[in-house]
Amino acid sequence: MAQPDPLEPVNRKIFSFNEGVDQVVLQPAAKAYKTVVPDVAQTGVNNFFSNWQNPWSSVNLMLQGRVGEGMTTLARFGTNTTVGALGFVDVASGWGMPQRKEDFGLTLDTWGVGTGPYLVMPLFGPSNARDVFASQVDGLGNPKNQISSVSVKNSLTPSRWSASAPTIWGPANWWTRWPWTSIC
Repeated sequence: MAQPDPLEPVNRKIFSFNEGVDQVVLQPAAKAYKTVVPDVAQTGVNNFFSNWQNPWSSVNLMLQGRVGEGMTTLARFGTNTTVGALGFVDVASGWGMPQRKEDFGLTLDTWGVGTGPYLVMPLFGPSNARDVFASQVDGLGNPKNQISSVSVKNSLTPSRWSASAPTIWGPANWWTRWPWTSIC
């Protein structure tokens, strides 16, 4: 079922803006990162940031009534933080604790909250009204937001983007998942 798109004209303009930023800034930065940083370091940095999202995923799993999976995800965090060198090494997956990425938007979906209209957010790409609202709540669960030093916070953001860029900006960038791409 297609998502409602009452904001199609605005969404198309933001999509075009995102495409330009992707081509001029993000893809070159991602290519540079992939060229300069060894694969093992890229994996470690990506593991580190993914690990620190596990406590929030655990909270959302429990709010969805998936308590067992929530506890396993919390155990995954503890395992990777201690045995996996602060999460740079993903030991837990090999020990039967799979990565589960859950956010508050998925929790609201479990509770029956509909998506609302389709939205394209500047720099963040496609979403919907429910998930835009939920992302504000997700910010509360982001460990970066618990850091008081502005300079440390500011350095973590581009580090996280760089770590996820090779995954996100491969042959097809992340906002080309837009349903109109085939007709644009």
